[in-house]
Amino acid sequence: KQWYQRRVRGEWFCGPCKARCPTPVCLLCLHGEGAFKATANGEWVHVFCALWIPEVGFGNVEKMEPITRIKQIHPSRWALSCSFCQEKIGACTVYCVLGYIDV
Repeated sequence: KQWYQRRVRGEWFCGPCKARCPTPVCLLCLHGEGAFKATANGEWVHVFCALWIPEVGFGNVEKMEPITRIKQIHPSRWALSCSFCQEKIGACTVYCVLGYIDV
């Protein structure tokens, strides 16, 4: 697709389009499509996933990028079902740390 290469004055371009990456995949949930921000090493993460996984942070909170602390995600989170999409792939978003309730 060449649509991401257009440069029109006053038009806004998302991070993946600016980086000429028209089909990003979220490093956390392993899905494409949506609002992405880059990590410090050029990978992509959904803003939603970054906000709902407590271990993850932002290098610049105002700009919400780069997404940081991916390596801080607890290993057990990768084996759980996501509280939002119910899928068991990627890093699970929001769950009770005691395991008593599914948030």
